[in-house]
Amino acid sequence: MYVLLQLGWWGYLIIREDLPGNRTAMVIGEGLVFAAILIFAFVKLQQGLSREINLVRKEKNFMLAVSHELKTPIAAIKLSLDALKRNDLPLQKQTTLLHHSSSEIRRLQSLTDNILLASQLDQIETTKTTQVIPFSEILLEECKRFQIINGRDITMNIISDVHIRADSEMMRALFSNLLDNAIKYSSPESSIQVSLTSESHQCQLRIADEGIGIADSEKTKIFERFYRSNDEITRSAHGTGIGLYIVKSICQLHHFKIKVENNLPQGSIFIIQFAV
Repeated sequence: MYVLLQLGWWGYLIIREDLPGNRTAMVIGEGLVFAAILIFAFVKLQQGLSREINLVRKEKNFMLAVSHELKTPIAAIKLSLDALKRNDLPLQKQTTLLHHSSSEIRRLQSLTDNILLASQLDQIETTKTTQVIPFSEILLEECKRFQIINGRDITMNIISDVHIRADSEMMRALFSNLLDNAIKYSSPESSIQVSLTSESHQCQLRIADEGIGIADSEKTKIFERFYRSNDEITRSAHGTGIGLYIVKSICQLHHFKIKVENNLPQGSIFIIQFAV
């Protein structure tokens, strides 16, 4: 680009021999072009470095979060198993410890499943394993599973017999991550609403919670890989910053539209729109 600009400038000066001070103009022109290229290169270099630094910081935070998320349940399971070795524990205490261990194992499984899926999504360009699946049934099954595991009140308004062409496991991962997000950032006493509606071959899935909500400035950032809000309440909750990234990636692979809105009086609503 620099050579082409210089050749063009010199060609202009050669043609316009009548101009006074040709040499001076040539030097000034060369200097201006060179300075413009340097400024442009500096800006691009700074932008690239900023992106790299930001990515490295996110990856570091991700590794710290994963380490914490792995160590905590493993330590809890170890303590429970050590306690169960004792023969003098009452039956009720044994049941409580087993239930706690089972809960921590599910947490570990969910984390490893998300990490594996996130690594696979980086290499998937299109969904090759799609088939017609009973989407309504999958939503109901996941809602009931989360109700049993977490003991949360989930209000369901899901129309029946909605079938879509999609990857079944990815749909479960998409919905479970959205439900997990709603549960994680809302109080145990609050309600979660899940609705599936259809109109003119267009379906809309809504997951609404009454939690801490999402600031307008972060409504697009939350779908970035490894992103964790700077909000202290959000950062204190369990998480690695890949759940909503997985949701967004699955939506893109299936050509779904996703957005997040404020729930009133508080909380968030994740809305997914797709054709049937």
